[in-house]
Amino acid sequence: MIMRQTPVTGFMLHTRAYRETSKLCSFFSVEFGLIRAVARKSVPLFQHLQVSMTGKQGLKSLSKPENLVILPALADQALYAGLYLNELLYRLLPELEPYPATFSAYSKALRLLSGDEPLEPLELKRLLRHTELVLLKEHGYEISFEYNSQQEPIDPQARYHYDPQSGWIPVQAYSPDHPSFTGAWIVTFNPQRTLDTDLSDLGRLCRICLDQLLDHKPLETRKLWLQLYT
Repeated sequence: MIMRQTPVTGFMLHTRAYRETSKLCSFFSVEFGLIRAVARKSVPLFQHLQVSMTGKQGLKSLSKPENLVILPALADQALYAGLYLNELLYRLLPELEPYPATFSAYSKALRLLSGDEPLEPLELKRLLRHTELVLLKEHGYEISFEYNSQQEPIDPQARYHYDPQSGWIPVQAYSPDHPSFTGAWIVTFNPQRTLDTDLSDLGRLCRICLDQLLDHKPLETRKLWLQLYT
């Protein structure tokens, strides 16, 4: 893809030092999805920006960052939640492939995280799980809550493991070493109306899928969250 001073809008997800005077950037744009680029100036995280991209193949050159909307700075748990979402996106998104639903969910998440009042812990978890579900669906991991791996209706009386490749697999007995889900929870769960009582099981389910996509390589922000808030 050839870009010549192409204006793109989106959010900076991650930067690190590159050579002596530049930074290697991961920029999430609404037009092209994830773009790997080199920038000479510092570009802030968690701000809705317009930037100019130039380049043919491989790394692009990013310049002329301008704020489209100035969001309040994130702090405390909101900051670590934002960093967690950023790490998920720059590690999982393919380059130069638009992810409009994920972009919309991420934009909404940043607006809520930067609100005047800090989110309550359950609201924060709900926000993260919703964003994860959108990312998983757009990444091709849409979860069925109606049928098992054999395309049979979920039995409310049974227990199931979840395999991201196959779906819900019935298990004969509960084992603390192999976490499972009740059929009753699966068939009553509504992704559009997540209850407080859903968040524990939903968190385990999203983690199973995300760990598969990450090839079971740990997220640095997840480790930091556990150190600070557990």
